[in-house]
Amino acid sequence: MLTVFTMTAGMTQSATIAKPGESGPVERMRSGDRTAFSTLVKVHQQRIIAYCLRFLGERELAEDAAQEVFLTAWKERRRYRDQGTFDRYLLTIARNRCLALHKKRRSGWALATRYADLRATVQRADEFEPMVILELETALAKLSLKHRDLIVLRYLEGLSLDEIGEVTGLRAGTIKSRLNRGVASLRKELANDQ
Repeated sequence: MLTVFTMTAGMTQSATIAKPGESGPVERMRSGDRTAFSTLVKVHQQRIIAYCLRFLGERELAEDAAQEVFLTAWKERRRYRDQGTFDRYLLTIARNRCLALHKKRRSGWALATRYADLRATVQRADEFEPMVILELETALAKLSLKHRDLIVLRYLEGLSLDEIGEVTGLRAGTIKSRLNRGVASLRKELANDQ
């Protein structure tokens, strides 16, 4: 077993990851091990909340959505097939949940304006000035959902084009095209704000 440490919201968390041939937390979770599932939640919780917050804009709503993501992952644990990474699986569930909430609310992207919430949306928030984060979030909020979603997955979540395809079900050509248009729109919005 290998212990991995992650930094989230100023706290160090660890997770035990299995080496090849060992039963890891995902496999143990699939067979009903609640302790393994709890470990997975601790490792992935802040990332899923941050993703939902970028999408929904309200901290409480994002936390509720993230909780539903993990409840869905637990309920559907036996259906999970290790075809990608578990975090992409969670992002897929999170994206679907956020899209459903977005359609239900019909209010577009709601901007999180509190600095504490904005810090949670950037993985390396300590490297950026608060105003830069606010400008980026404000500009992202003005983009169409189809462009904003892909920009968040690519540049803030750090997924590859193939991984984005797994999460969204879109083809690589569509992803590239929307990313190019989205980045151009984002540059325009950032230039207009200055």
